[in-house]
Amino acid sequence: PAGMSTTLHVAYPHLIQYLARCVPWKGVDIPVLFQHGLVNRIDVGTSGLVLVTDTGNSLVATRRASVVDRRVEKIYRALVLYCPPPESRAGSEEFWYLNPKGAINWNVFANGADYSLQLAAQDPERKRGLPPAFMDRRPATTMYRVLNYYPSSGVYYLEVQLRSGRRHQIRQHFAQICHPLVGDGRYHERARSMGEQMGLYRPALHASRITLLPSSLDSATDAIDVASYTRKEDSEKTVVECPLPDDIRRALRWLQEKEERGKGTDHV
Repeated sequence: PAGMSTTLHVAYPHLIQYLARCVPWKGVDIPVLFQHGLVNRIDVGTSGLVLVTDTGNSLVATRRASVVDRRVEKIYRALVLYCPPPESRAGSEEFWYLNPKGAINWNVFANGADYSLQLAAQDPERKRGLPPAFMDRRPATTMYRVLNYYPSSGVYYLEVQLRSGRRHQIRQHFAQICHPLVGDGRYHERARSMGEQMGLYRPALHASRITLLPSSLDSATDAIDVASYTRKEDSEKTVVECPLPDDIRRALRWLQEKEERGKGTDHV
């Protein structure tokens, strides 16, 4: 669930503590970097899937499949809100709307960055005053597909796929193209306000599906309790799914009801 840390964040309950009790590690001690067999991590405010292993062999195999071989596909669901660009980018037509599908290939800040820092980095004068550590950027690619658009709210419902795994990658990328995640006040205050109207008090981001492709199957799935969330699409891959949480479901209903009210008004 959202609100649970997959890192050693002192301000939130740790998933690692739960795993230590319920999924005992069967191998020798491992570095804290791997954090009790976690293959991937999600932000505290993100809900959804996290892959966990309980042996050294399955951990190494699954991390290699994910990071090196790119044989673990991670799919997210997200709500993003169009926010007008700052004056310095006001003439950029590319930020007015999202195409039905697309790719974002911009560098992201390695340590994450709030909205004010992103604006400062785009201003030559302000950029010179930033500490070098804040300017550490890494290449990243985010693919997306529009599932629905709610014009009266300016909100898009998206399916998002990561081609790389940077900190706050999805959050940074969509903020960079003037469509921050609904509820994500770190990257835009207007997005926070829209989230509060919907009853969303976190970024509207959910890790909904992970697909393990052939080379990762034997070692990875042996140690992962996928239970009823797993389905075999064919003999070559395993798909693990997690349904949308209640807060995002309520937000989608709110958006749909607003659209229907608007249509009713048009006919009056």
